[in-house]
Amino acid sequence: MCQHCRVLHFLEEKLSRSSNRVPGFSGCCAGGKVELPLFPNPPELIWDLFTGDSRESTHFRQRIRSYNNVLSLTSLGTTETPYRQNDGGVYSFRIKGALYHNHGPLLPIDGERPKFAQIYVHD
Repeated sequence: MCQHCRVLHFLEEKLSRSSNRVPGFSGCCAGGKVELPLFPNPPELIWDLFTGDSRESTHFRQRIRSYNNVLSLTSLGTTETPYRQNDGGVYSFRIKGALYHNHGPLLPIDGERPKFAQIYVHD
């Protein structure tokens, strides 16, 4: 766990100059140099869907996995800001602004090969 922001890490992610007994990490808050603000409260409609007891809220929560599955075959769109961390770890990028889910048609255009989610549709 990071001593500064308390984010959980795998021990293998520790900085090479730190010990196993007191591991240091830089991928989360850069050793306490970065302090992120708390997330703003979600819009009231979204909050109600997750916490409310209305028929719509119950319906939403019962089908949340289906909604997630539908969005899993979409592609992401965003404005990426320049960022490069040369620590030899997993490639990371920063997102500026909104994150969008894009999806194409469910079926391919006549004569074209299926692509993306169209590959998983079985007639």
